[in-house]
Amino acid sequence: MTDAKPPAGGRPAGSAGSESERPAGNRTASRAVKAQGSPCRADTSSMKRFVASVLVFALAPLLYAQTVTVDNAEDEILVFAAVSVTSMPDRAEVQAAVDAGEVELRYVPPQGAVTAIPVPPDAALVGAFVSPGRDSHPVVFTGPLEDEYVTVSRAHTVSEGGRAVTVDDALVGSAFAGHPVIIDNDYVDWDDFAPAAAFSRAGRPTEAEQNRAGATRTRTVDDSLYWGKGGTVVEAIKLVFSAEYAYAMIESGSAIEQGAAYVLYAYDDRSRSRARYTVEIPVTDGESGFVFLWTPDRDTPEIVGEFVRESFYLEARIDLSGARVTEEFFYTTLYARDIVYRSPTGR
Repeated sequence: MTDAKPPAGGRPAGSAGSESERPAGNRTASRAVKAQGSPCRADTSSMKRFVASVLVFALAPLLYAQTVTVDNAEDEILVFAAVSVTSMPDRAEVQAAVDAGEVELRYVPPQGAVTAIPVPPDAALVGAFVSPGRDSHPVVFTGPLEDEYVTVSRAHTVSEGGRAVTVDDALVGSAFAGHPVIIDNDYVDWDDFAPAAAFSRAGRPTEAEQNRAGATRTRTVDDSLYWGKGGTVVEAIKLVFSAEYAYAMIESGSAIEQGAAYVLYAYDDRSRSRARYTVEIPVTDGESGFVFLWTPDRDTPEIVGEFVRESFYLEARIDLSGARVTEEFFYTTLYARDIVYRSPTGR
């Protein structure tokens, strides 16, 4: 890879055989349920306690050599913590550990997955499936992890006396502290942020860069194969940053379909043709997937986040905490004409 961009001839932006257009107007009123009972808004005092303690705990996962990928098989948010236990811990013990900063609560989007989660030796996952508007949430427990990839589903629900064990918002709410938006395929919380860029539905790009069989050429939009299909009619892009994450939301005027890919280029100097970083969001089958980071010094991308989508909206979370830091110290400029060349004797 010579430039920070996906390889030529990659995924086409949509399917040539289908087209679906989003009706004009705002999102359906059904999403308003999030504003009424979002778990990320619950029990702010508990969240504040968690934020205060996580500052001390944040470095602890670095000591763990083992990491896992956690896959959420359900249509609800999965909140979980990695703990060193062989049996289901007492709920009061989990609450105390969260308040003390001894464990970190994380969340996985509905039908999504998160990677590179540090876990202690003999780890198990304990958590709950969370839905907006619900006061209590069913507890799940995986038992000791036997693989680097674990799928959590309703089959892991904990029950006592034939009834599901539940926890309230005071515990699970800590997982959402510090996140300006929650990646859960419910876009109400994006209403608080203005678009970083917005485009008229009547407007369109003037040209398209087409990659085929390793060759790149510029074509007019009228001659493109996929314009107007598969999520290519972008109407708005929203971007939000927190201390550890970047968040992106894309609104499309045409239905987002498998095969599309959204690519964000980051430049140190826009006048240069080479991007410092390239973030790719490839739309695969299903409602979720991973976000990839390309850099000029790597031939393969690394997973840096996850996304969820529905027909006309997509939202992604990009992890900034693991970004590599480099520093350059400038000393001087050397010119070839000033360098003394001395050939070996006899030459």
